[in-house]
Amino acid sequence: MTDEKPLLSEGIAFIEERSYINSAHTGFFYPLKSSGDYVKKGMKVGYVTDFFSETKEEIYADTNGIILYLLGTPPVSEGETLVAIGMIK
Repeated sequence: MTDEKPLLSEGIAFIEERSYINSAHTGFFYPLKSSGDYVKKGMKVGYVTDFFSETKEEIYADTNGIILYLLGTPPVSEGETLVAIGMIK
């Protein structure tokens, strides 16, 4: 359809598995990373505070991968998913 060479993709990332990190506390979640960021296992991705701004929990990546999504609003309930990480094949 065109005389120009087609543009080649930089590469396609296939998500092999997903890991979900849930909150152990009710309070407010503050992410330190964004969706699309690559993380390594053990990297801090956020923290949860109580209603008085006292840190109750620090959230760390439990695997290497890419952040697929983060909880979009600060209020969080115990057991709610905070972060989803996609493990790249």
